[in-house]
Amino acid sequence: MAQVVENPDNIQIASEWSQPDVNIIKPFDFFESGDGYANAKALIILNQNITVCPVFFRKIWDSCELHICADGGSNKLLDFDSGFTPEYIVGDLDSATAETLQFYKNRGTSVIAQRSQYATDLDKAVALTNLYFNYKLKNETKQKQSLTFNDYLYSLNTNDGLCSENLNIASDNSENIKLVLLGAIGGRFDQTLNALSKLYQLNSTYSHIDSILLNPEHTEFILYLPKGKNFIKFPKIKESEEIEKFGTTFKKSKSRQRLRNVGILPMLAPTILRTSGLKWDVNNWESQFGMAMSTCNLQVGETGFGIETTSECFVNVEL
Repeated sequence: MAQVVENPDNIQIASEWSQPDVNIIKPFDFFESGDGYANAKALIILNQNITVCPVFFRKIWDSCELHICADGGSNKLLDFDSGFTPEYIVGDLDSATAETLQFYKNRGTSVIAQRSQYATDLDKAVALTNLYFNYKLKNETKQKQSLTFNDYLYSLNTNDGLCSENLNIASDNSENIKLVLLGAIGGRFDQTLNALSKLYQLNSTYSHIDSILLNPEHTEFILYLPKGKNFIKFPKIKESEEIEKFGTTFKKSKSRQRLRNVGILPMLAPTILRTSGLKWDVNNWESQFGMAMSTCNLQVGETGFGIETTSECFVNVEL
């Protein structure tokens, strides 16, 4: 029988969510750098206005080794702050203005044209990211490559060379990559759905790539959850700690209690949910798109929250 339990605003998480059979997701890993955090980390900027806090944007930028603008994302970055210079601009280049391209070329950015209309600019940026870190890995583990990575890129065909080469990379011999996608949510609805589709594809197809979508219009992120037990290790922090970690504070849906909004979105298939650490925890609860969904929930678990799902789904969480 399905159950819904309303919890207090602060609860401790049971030890079962730290067991080996639980998939642990650590959102802070995407925004932090230094010892204990992933080194192979990339930021992909898409063609949406950048409205995140400038201090937080700097934090994300500095935590990433690689910065890529997907076509028109270069216009948005330039409009936001001309002081940031990406390593690459990639796509069919039908959105980036000539002035923007020249501005970044003058600053050393490599512009990679990929004209194919059978892949999105996001697809091309992801392929470039995967090739970048794995070409670097080859250089470190094998004899030095005869070509620099940029020479290698420019040797590929300008139609679909990136995506074709990306098909040759096997996850079991690849660098583990953290990927932050900024600007994938909002704007055109079809592009938003494509971004969710890409998030699913990345996490279900490439075991070496962990991805997160950042909403540029609201301070939240979107994660993919595989079926089974998942624990989002996202400790509740005080306002002073938030300022220290991010350089700013983020508005919460329940600002007085500083509770983060959480939504569980079964957009891929119907599912049965069990949760722990949410204001309204559920057990044996059927959920599917077009029927009941756990939206506008709140995190009350001190160290995070657990979601057990019988089907893959998405979760959105406020920062």
